[in-house]
Amino acid sequence: MEMDIEQRVAAAEAAMAARDWDTAITLWADIRAAAPDIQPAWDRAALALRNAQRFDDSDDLVRASSRRFGLKPGHLLTMGDTAMDARDWPTAIGRWAELRARFPKIKQGYYRAAQAHLAMAQPEVSEALLTEGLARLPDSREILLLHAEAAMTRRDWEEALRRWELLRVHHPQEPKGYLRAADALGEAGHVTGAEQILAHYIDNLLRDNRAPPLQSIIDEIGAIHATGVSVSRHAGSLALFERARTDERLASLLRGEIHKPPPRKPGTPLRVVFYFPTVIQTDNLMPLYEAMCADNRFEPMILCSRNNSSVLMDSFSFYNEKYPADQGYCVVDGGPHISSNLSIYDLQPDVVFYHTPYSLSGDYPFYLRADFVARHAWIGHVNYGYFLLTLGASNDHIYTGEHVRSCDFIFAESTPSVETYALTLPAERIHKTGYTKLDEFRRHLVKVPFREICSRSSRLDVIWTPHWQTREDPTGGTHTSNFLPYFPAMLELAARPDIHLHVRPHPLLRSRLNTVGLLPISEYDVIMDRFRAAGATVYPANEGAPYVPALMNAAVLISDFSSLVPEFLITGRPLIFCRTEDVWNNGKWIGPFGKSLIENCCYIADDVPSIREHLDQILVRHQHPKEAAIEAFAAENGLYPEGSSSERILNVLTSRLRPASMD
Repeated sequence: MEMDIEQRVAAAEAAMAARDWDTAITLWADIRAAAPDIQPAWDRAALALRNAQRFDDSDDLVRASSRRFGLKPGHLLTMGDTAMDARDWPTAIGRWAELRARFPKIKQGYYRAAQAHLAMAQPEVSEALLTEGLARLPDSREILLLHAEAAMTRRDWEEALRRWELLRVHHPQEPKGYLRAADALGEAGHVTGAEQILAHYIDNLLRDNRAPPLQSIIDEIGAIHATGVSVSRHAGSLALFERARTDERLASLLRGEIHKPPPRKPGTPLRVVFYFPTVIQTDNLMPLYEAMCADNRFEPMILCSRNNSSVLMDSFSFYNEKYPADQGYCVVDGGPHISSNLSIYDLQPDVVFYHTPYSLSGDYPFYLRADFVARHAWIGHVNYGYFLLTLGASNDHIYTGEHVRSCDFIFAESTPSVETYALTLPAERIHKTGYTKLDEFRRHLVKVPFREICSRSSRLDVIWTPHWQTREDPTGGTHTSNFLPYFPAMLELAARPDIHLHVRPHPLLRSRLNTVGLLPISEYDVIMDRFRAAGATVYPANEGAPYVPALMNAAVLISDFSSLVPEFLITGRPLIFCRTEDVWNNGKWIGPFGKSLIENCCYIADDVPSIREHLDQILVRHQHPKEAAIEAFAAENGLYPEGSSSERILNVLTSRLRPASMD
């Protein structure tokens, strides 16, 4: 069947895309014969003829097109480029002059003419044309670039710097505005200035809201390395390029190739790196790390980062104390600052675990990001945080974000999580293992009916876990904590003789309240002192703090938007959920499954009176009407599979990364 005109045009464009110029020329000719009023059949054919180096034929077709359709800028552009390709500089200069005369706002008339004059060794004329072009088109990237390069050629470093600065003003994402400015500063003897401008460039690159692809970041940092300027603030990234001079595997990784580790030989343990860049949000992985330390199939280590801006950012001092070397643990100091951090590549791991979904693609040097590490290691991911609460919510990045897609092993805690991951990830990556944090919980949990707990003592343990809080935002998703609305009522609770209150704030609560101007740190500390004075036990807001035994022995948990909500339900005991309207209704943080979990398994409080009412029912009348519903909901959704979650993960890794004959 003969193709219609639209099909012929599509076929011709496909030939153009494939750079099959002869086929394209033939197809465009057929189209012109059948439908001579289709202008692309003339102009695109002229481009194909030019690319086939049939320069005279291209010019003839452009002239014919201009006679039929009227002279357009594209006609002069094609003829100018044709003369440039033919290296016929005088003809090119004449054609660019005609373009400027007829269409003075088209940038090629200036910068392409300038290039032709340079080819004829006429730098003064070239620069004059660029100056004229900038007067008409002051934000043209191409003209600004060539104008600055002209000053570089003249070794007028001061003028070159002024012109590179102008390029950065108009085009802050253009790498040469920084790289070539650094060259000019270096030539002028201002080494410190060169380092500063390159550091500023890398900072902007890493903070870029456009989220540039990983390879773009690597390529541009490689270009900075090629300048020879030492940028201390990004020493780690540049050191990797220096190493790549003699490390071909690393060089290939930097080019974008993938080289996963081969299976380990018999008797050789799998080397596993846990990357903990901060002190917070690692309690989901610590049980897994400890299990690996006790298993000779694995050689685990924690890689830490330092950042002097806060104690929470100095992870080495925290984990080195928690896991001392003389007890057989391995905690690696990444260096004095994250910007010069030891690379994960240096540790040659088989498998890498990141502490949360956020660290998979955090604001770190590229060689610490999961999308790069996935080129040379297997990435494991243990679910973290509000997992079950956010199922089906709009803020579903924990399950579907690009960072999660870098992972080779997804260890999901429950059937609903497996089903959600399966919407965007291949099934072979997903493994239902249970939740590792619950391994630690089970060490301290003795499950007994609620009434038996109440009968054991006249003073019951209640634990309150206020989440971190930011200023309430009408767009939703920020007013998550029950701290400010409820701490006066909690102080009253702490003073009751029949209650032993335990207070475990979120690690970020103290600093976030201060940062957003809701409560100064000094006032927060006074409130905590008041709790202690009232007889409450206040736990330090750190990972690994000894609140878990108290949590597992508590008769009641009072919480809010927290991972502890689905976690505590393993006890089967009462949980009072302090609800805030924006988080409950905005659809961002709590999805349908989370609402179902809370409504079926928790006692919802919207204000202080409702908290008191629930506490009276639970602690005074010893009633827990949702006890059976919790067990049924957990069983129906496979929330808490028996046995060690960590052990299941270890078995998955060994079965996949070590042939059966090796163990």
